[in-house]
Amino acid sequence: SKFLQGDYGDRGLTERRHIIAETVELIGKEANRWEEQVYLGENPEAQIVYGTAPEDQAHFRERVKAACQPYAYAVLADRTSLAPTTIMRMLTGPTKGSPASWQRLWTAVRSLDALGQGLDEPSPDG
Repeated sequence: SKFLQGDYGDRGLTERRHIIAETVELIGKEANRWEEQVYLGENPEAQIVYGTAPEDQAHFRERVKAACQPYAYAVLADRTSLAPTTIMRMLTGPTKGSPASWQRLWTAVRSLDALGQGLDEPSPDG
């Protein structure tokens, strides 16, 4: 949704959301199999996903690596439920890591940044 307070049944002024695209996901022109769904009915699982472009994946990994630098592996591990050694390998190079793991790291760093949590501070979860 491009607007806050812009859903069906909402009343009052709407506000524009500021959206920043991190990566581009390739879906193709037949993404939802529209023609098939006209005759066979709507199928929410018909989405064809080709994944993220390789150059976007590499760029995203580099952004995550840079964002993780202020935080200890143990703090990131606590936030992501990934092993500290896995995080170390992802951030130093030998292990690429799955797209889901990179996304978990990105989400963890964003939440830590929002909390202003530094390198030596314990996580609020425990």
